[in-house]
Amino acid sequence: MRHLNPAAEDEFAAFFAARFPQVRRLAYLLSGDWHGADDLAQTAFVRVASSWHRIRQGEALDAYVRTCLMRSFLSEQRRAWRKREASRADPPDHADGLDSADAITDRVVLMRALAQVPARQRAVLVCRFYDGLDVAGTADALGCSQGTVKSQSARGLAALRAALGDALPEITTAVSGPTRRGPDMTIDQLHRHLSTAAEDDLAPPTRVTASAVYLAGRRRRTRICWSAGAAAVTTLALASAGVATLVTGQSGGHLAGGSEDFTPADPSCRTVAETVRDAAASVLPDGIQWEAPRLNEGTADQPCDTGGLFWLPFEYQGRDGELGFEGGTGMTERGCDPERKPAKCQEIEGGEIGHLNNSEEYGVLYSRDGVFFFLGLSRGQGEPTLTTDQLADAARVVATVFSTP
Repeated sequence: MRHLNPAAEDEFAAFFAARFPQVRRLAYLLSGDWHGADDLAQTAFVRVASSWHRIRQGEALDAYVRTCLMRSFLSEQRRAWRKREASRADPPDHADGLDSADAITDRVVLMRALAQVPARQRAVLVCRFYDGLDVAGTADALGCSQGTVKSQSARGLAALRAALGDALPEITTAVSGPTRRGPDMTIDQLHRHLSTAAEDDLAPPTRVTASAVYLAGRRRRTRICWSAGAAAVTTLALASAGVATLVTGQSGGHLAGGSEDFTPADPSCRTVAETVRDAAASVLPDGIQWEAPRLNEGTADQPCDTGGLFWLPFEYQGRDGELGFEGGTGMTERGCDPERKPAKCQEIEGGEIGHLNNSEEYGVLYSRDGVFFFLGLSRGQGEPTLTTDQLADAARVVATVFSTP
């Protein structure tokens, strides 16, 4: 049963052999240890393998595996803050057979400092200053706006500078800089140190193999298909028994009443956006007619289980509108961030919701247990058809899409 398509498996094995070492180095900078890097890189390639039948002929495989890696990393941050933190091994303080003790020390110092940078900011720094992505490419990989990349980059550099203290002065000088943009040496110096830190001459041999990953990917695809099919069968069975479970129509459908489980059937941006729409629709007025989500070009099938950026068009009271969503997991921002000028701050258990109503933004900022997002309406749509209180109620349900099971 395993070799249903030997050619596809051979193609995946070739891609894995060529790309796994670099993806593992990326994962090391994110996770801080080589065993964690193996786990993270393996998870990313399993996701790639589960979609191999669809993406193997594409031209953006490198971007796809990078996106899988980054979002797998951010997804991991929501779990138990984290069990892995207690067992994480520090980078080695020394190693035999290497010429420069100073080089080892610099690696240790940088990796320890990088580990203190918040996860999403760390991911931005790795994308920008190690992998060499521009702002747009980083936004695509992380599923956020370019503005978010810029702000997270600035905050990440500041956090790295603070964590380094007096160590590695060429980096701290570069990332502080005389201006907000800093001198040109920022990229060169930081890239050089990150590249040195990610060298795998100290790494233990990996036990991750292409054949095991491909098989796990096929199993994952089977589970996703089975879950989607089982959900459809359950809905039909309940409907035939006379149980009202689904409200259909232009809205795209959402569960009505009770305590619904808004868990995406798969991690694709399209499915996550549809689940967010259904979650919001479950508490917003019934008269809203929802349309298909609007996504950034080329992102529909990319993973968005840690969040993303998308828009949910609708019609309500004879007017067209669009509900925007941006954010996800692994973020530490406040819902009542004073820089966003909230008109009202609403405290919730373990977090807060900021109500925004100014010339630039209308909506809410939700923040709780590492889940942070903006849910709001475009200012170009005239007088808002929904109140921020209604959007706050919707945000509390939308948050369950990204909550840890």
